[in-house]
Amino acid sequence: MLLVDERAGDLAGSARADTASCRSRAQLGSHGPIATIRGRSDWPMHWALSAALAAGTGSHLAEAMGEWKELADSLAKQSEFAIGDPTGFSFADLAADRSGYQVAQAAVRPETAMALANRLRSVTSEALLPTDLTNREDGISNAEFVRRYGGLADPRFHAHVAQIDATLREGEVLRNP
Repeated sequence: MLLVDERAGDLAGSARADTASCRSRAQLGSHGPIATIRGRSDWPMHWALSAALAAGTGSHLAEAMGEWKELADSLAKQSEFAIGDPTGFSFADLAADRSGYQVAQAAVRPETAMALANRLRSVTSEALLPTDLTNREDGISNAEFVRRYGGLADPRFHAHVAQIDATLREGEVLRNP
């Protein structure tokens, strides 16, 4: 809720009362955003919201919302979500989404929860989004996305997403949690 929006606490569902004392507006620190990954404040937002969606509703909604947001950006002249946020489909943003919800999936599974919790105690933000993923294509127009990847059901898009997922599974956070 500190990174995204106080309404993110609504994802707690029946535990909403438990989050009441946590509610506050997304905040800036004295030197800018309170969290960044490689200097970008939007990647922690992508990660945290996707993790919250996956923990609260499952990975299908988190995946669909991440893809929808990038498709919306591919059509926009200005970001609908943050002034100054780049427009265009971003595989780097999508990687941040996928990292968030994949970590959340592992966190809610009893067989991996404790190991992952121990790993997350000392993880760096960069480990949450490996360098290879932050260098992915960014700012792709809708026309260019369609030309290169067809659409969300196209095998070219699925192959690109599979590469992102493989990098995440091999990274220090999700490798054998």
